[in-house]
Amino acid sequence: MISIKKTYITAILSMAVIFCGLLLVNCVTPRHIDELKTELSELKRQNQNTQDMVTRMDTIIATSAEANNKMRNDIQFSVKEIQEQISALLENYNDLLTQINKLNNQGNVKTIIHSSPGSQQQNSATISPDNQNVSEFDCDRAYDDAFLLVHGSEYENAITEFKIFLEKCPEHSSIDDAYYWVGESYYFLGKYYESVEYMNKLYTEFRNSPKIEQAIYKLARSNQELGKTKESKEFYKLLVKDYPGTLEAQQAKERLKDLK
Repeated sequence: MISIKKTYITAILSMAVIFCGLLLVNCVTPRHIDELKTELSELKRQNQNTQDMVTRMDTIIATSAEANNKMRNDIQFSVKEIQEQISALLENYNDLLTQINKLNNQGNVKTIIHSSPGSQQQNSATISPDNQNVSEFDCDRAYDDAFLLVHGSEYENAITEFKIFLEKCPEHSSIDDAYYWVGESYYFLGKYYESVEYMNKLYTEFRNSPKIEQAIYKLARSNQELGKTKESKEFYKLLVKDYPGTLEAQQAKERLKDLK
């Protein structure tokens, strides 16, 4: 565009020089003047066209820049969401493997053999639940069933089952995990107040839990969703300071950038 403008300026200057030369030698005629006027008019027209083209190109460039910025922001947001989803999938996968290994180590698969409908009726009528293990609450089974509900995205049912587990099995080795999964289920349902309640229970009473980093991160995210920026930033900073090198700490760094 600059070269075009330079060309027009050069042409105008050249005509001016020629016109001045003609004047000096007294050779200017009305025809010469008309020709110069015609050329000047053509140059003005071309100059106006060039200016219009420059304006259109500036508009296109500005529009493209705005579109590129929007696309860049959308991509960054999508990448963050994908990272969170990958993190959640990895976490669920590892928990599932843990539960499978636990079941394999226990080796307590029970096989019930039925002889006939008549004998089944007799057994159910004559055997009292008082002297059978089935009458006792099976904490391991209850936890596993609730855990599978979470991974089946049946969050409401999972919350109900885990709450029964928490009530019946307060001394169980997986009690901290149960608090986490209740909080996680509430989080996925968008019930952030309830999620904070259960994640905070894990955070305050089970500091040595393998899920402490995940619980702190969900506390930060839930508070952020609730508009409690101060509390959210405190939990993010705690992850960065006390749990460096973890995926949650890395995610917390990115979240803190957005909260500045």
